[in-house]
Amino acid sequence: MDERLQRKFRHRTSFYHALQLVDNNPVRGRRVISYGIIWRIQLMRVRDELWIKYSSQSSKEYRIMFNVKWNIASRSYVQTRREHVNEKFPDSKNVIIPWSSVAGLLENNTLKITVSVEIISIQGMKQKLKCFDHPNPSLSDFVIKTRGQKFHISRMYLTGHCKNLYAILNRSVHWLLRNEYHNDDLDPEVLQDFLEVLYLKHDAIMSHNVVAILQLADYWGAPAVIRHCELYLIKSAFEMHKRSKLEIAYRFKLIDLESSCIEKITDQSILEDVLQDHDRNLSDRAKEELKKKAKDLGVVYPK
Repeated sequence: MDERLQRKFRHRTSFYHALQLVDNNPVRGRRVISYGIIWRIQLMRVRDELWIKYSSQSSKEYRIMFNVKWNIASRSYVQTRREHVNEKFPDSKNVIIPWSSVAGLLENNTLKITVSVEIISIQGMKQKLKCFDHPNPSLSDFVIKTRGQKFHISRMYLTGHCKNLYAILNRSVHWLLRNEYHNDDLDPEVLQDFLEVLYLKHDAIMSHNVVAILQLADYWGAPAVIRHCELYLIKSAFEMHKRSKLEIAYRFKLIDLESSCIEKITDQSILEDVLQDHDRNLSDRAKEELKKKAKDLGVVYPK
């Protein structure tokens, strides 16, 4: 199977909360909406313990596998958990830490808690925005067949937007004379999403499928689809980790996305988060810009 068509994606999203201990009152973090899940963090001191409570609630029937990493006062304490968020019911967990282990980490009576959430996989039913299941004599004259599913489309419209696919279908008599293209390497779900975007249903692009759509768009040479994905990543995918966006920008040569990400790195904590995996999988241009940011913000650039 062509590795460019494999649907593998791994995104991260981070949000931060600082606990200011005033009369031991609990502190509720802001709501963060990420991948259709509402996250809420609550911090409190209960007697001789620090309680970190996180809850999540889905507005859709998605099953999500994710990692949660707790980082207390920089690198002093880390706990990783893996949970499922199921259906429409809230999922609440407590992390209980002896107060004696963190009391010495306070600065100005403030304990900084960093919460990093990494999405591993998402499963759920997605409503089709455009149907390609049935032939329409006036609109479709070509069929893409993959893994037993058929997609009925216009050959001229498809190949007019996909230069690499045009070359594939026209380089041999075998495909040139056929009105059907068969390739089981294509993921039917990704193909459905891709075709929806190609047919101007831009709402088909979401954080959990944008990389897969880009993979197919890159493979088939579909610049319009690539551009729509880039604009989504710039304007809408707020929950996606900036490091993930920079890596996507490097992989698919998305210059505007790269510039947008670098421009939005405005403080030390954001830059440190971006550089936590050093500068692998980043373009040379991004590395140089991040080095300038590090110098301006007083951050040590990793070697």
